[in-house]
Amino acid sequence: MELRLLILGLLYEQDLHPYEVLQILKQRQVHEYIKVNYGTLYYAFDQMEKKGWIEVKQVIQEDRRPEKRIYRITPDGRKQLKKLLHQAFRNKARMYHPLYPALMNGHLADAEQVEDAIRDRLAAAREQVKFLRWLYEVKAPDHPFSVVMLVKNALMHCETEMKWLEEFLSGVQAGRL
Repeated sequence: MELRLLILGLLYEQDLHPYEVLQILKQRQVHEYIKVNYGTLYYAFDQMEKKGWIEVKQVIQEDRRPEKRIYRITPDGRKQLKKLLHQAFRNKARMYHPLYPALMNGHLADAEQVEDAIRDRLAAAREQVKFLRWLYEVKAPDHPFSVVMLVKNALMHCETEMKWLEEFLSGVQAGRL
């Protein structure tokens, strides 16, 4: 659902080729705060075209290169965009942390290896917080309020994760694993 929502939102703004959508998503660093499988982008375009949510506006043929299809959102696509938006706002999905299964059996792990792994995760979390702070302070003010809130939420989650990892590392170092 996330990828379709992102694609329809971008096509609502302007007509685009799938590769242009990919570049915009990467430029906006969407993968830093939304789980996106870029490998399914063209498939998503095909499926949305079959459903009538998007249509080819223009086909460009340059030299011997494959034809380039520029897509636009259809009236049905606009309705679907609104539907997906409202579904996403109502989604009450639970958050599952990738470490939860390991934590259930953490007492069986080698403390030294766990400490190394947590140090690595903590370094990555610090980098993520640094990036998101920059994004929030420098880039976010130029975006719509909802985008600013997205970045702020991601930042707050990462700051919490970083603090939790610091506490976890301290406990492991104290021999409490």
